[in-house]
Order: sequence, then C-alpha cells, then structure tokens
Amino acid sequence: MDQQTLTLVSQLITGAVALIAGLGGASLTAYINRRNTLDSLAAARLTAEEQWTRTQDREHAIWLRDQKQEAYAAFHSEAETLFRKINGYVPDEDPPPSIDNLPVLLGRVRLIGSLEAVTLANAMSMHVNSSWVNLVQTRFFQQTGNKEKLDELWELGQQLRTQFDSYSTKFLELVRKELGAQAFQSDA
Repeated sequence: MDQQTLTLVSQLITGAVALIAGLGGASLTAYINRRNTLDSLAAARLTAEEQWTRTQDREHAIWLRDQKQEAYAAFHSEAETLFRKINGYVPDEDPPPSIDNLPVLLGRVRLIGSLEAVTLANAMSMHVNSSWVNLVQTRFFQQTGNKEKLDELWELGQQLRTQFDSYSTKFLELVRKELGAQAFQSDA
C-alpha cells in the first residue's frame, strides 16, 4: 500500500468514525430529548389532574356551603316563625299554625348539617312541638276552667320560650361560625 492509499483509508476510517460518532451523538440527544418530553408531559398531566381535583373539591365545598346555608336558613326561619305564632296564638283571630313543614326542613339539616347544628335543630324542633302540645292543652283547660293547670302550663310555656330562645341564639352563632359569616355588630 502506498502513501495515497493509506491516507485515503485513514480519511475513510476517520470519516466513518466521525459519522458513527455524529449519529451516536444525535441518537443520544434525541433519546434524552424524548425522555425529557415524556417526563414533561407526564408531569403536566399530573399537574392538570391535581388542578382538576382541587377545582372539583373547591366547587363541591362551595356547593355544600350553599346547601347548608339554604337548609339552615329555611329551618331557622320556619322554627322561629312557628314558635312565635304558637306562643302568640289567639284562638278567635288566627287559624292554628301548622307544624307539618318543620320535619321536612329538619330532615334537610340532618342530611347535610354538622353534628352540632343537627343537635341544636333537634332541640329547637322539640321545643316547637312542645309549645304546640302546650297550646292544645291550654285551649282544653281554658274550656274546662282549670286555673291550677293553666298556671302550670303558663309556667311551662315561659320555660319553653327561654330555652327555645337560647337554642335559637346558639344555632345562629354556630351557623355563622360554620359558614364563615360575621354577626352584625351595631356601633352603639
């Protein structure tokens, strides 16, 4: 082999090695880029799933808060109205108030309310029912003229009013705290 052949073979080998090195480097770079892309896509997918989950959780929490607010407000309004109507009832002027809707509203509170809210709502409902019974018994003993029994029923009515007002106040305080609402404060 002469010098030219050796130079040509040497250049050929050098070219082949450079070509192999170039292809190897390009392949390695492509592999690394592909791996980084797959990792980025996987991370983006996880981030999107986490964000979707957080959004769903936040929307559910808002929905539940709204449901609680509606249930609490409807129950409290009905219980307060009934209690006041029962205790201010005048037989000749007003039809007797109906307590049929109160158990339905209490059921909504029981379904979505906190344990403390349910406990207070149960107590309020019990006091509305007890006042109703007290009203019926009072009307009966007014007709019979039993003054002693009427005095006992009046005393019971006073106790029921005091206890109901206490439960109602506690219910409102709890609901405000639970829903994150602030009580109105006067400047006085």
